[in-house]
Amino acid sequence: MLHENHPKLTTPVLPLPCKSCMVGFMCETVELLTNSTPDFIPPTLWPPNSPDLNLVDYKIWSVMQEKVYQSRIEDDELRERIKAAWEELDQRIIDTAIRQWRTRLHACVKAKGDHFEHKLP
Repeated sequence: MLHENHPKLTTPVLPLPCKSCMVGFMCETVELLTNSTPDFIPPTLWPPNSPDLNLVDYKIWSVMQEKVYQSRIEDDELRERIKAAWEELDQRIIDTAIRQWRTRLHACVKAKGDHFEHKLP
């Protein structure tokens, strides 16, 4: 696949974001979502680094944190505890966070990017 901003470059086996794209977003993913999802909001319209709209920040990490830090952690066991907490994470928590995202997005727009969590139902 040729990249529109870099026509001489082809997609590597593990595609990396190009410098002309928003950092961390892969052009192919954005292209796929743009073409296949009618309500897709392009990254250029996303609020920058909003933890209020990142489901890992507003829901999942807090649940995992409770499991990871139940007891004192030795230097070498943090990674294993995080992996174990992820494996044990109930899929319903992730599903709920995903269902809440559109409501949170609309609340953010309504608040014009200002704080909005206190206004959520």
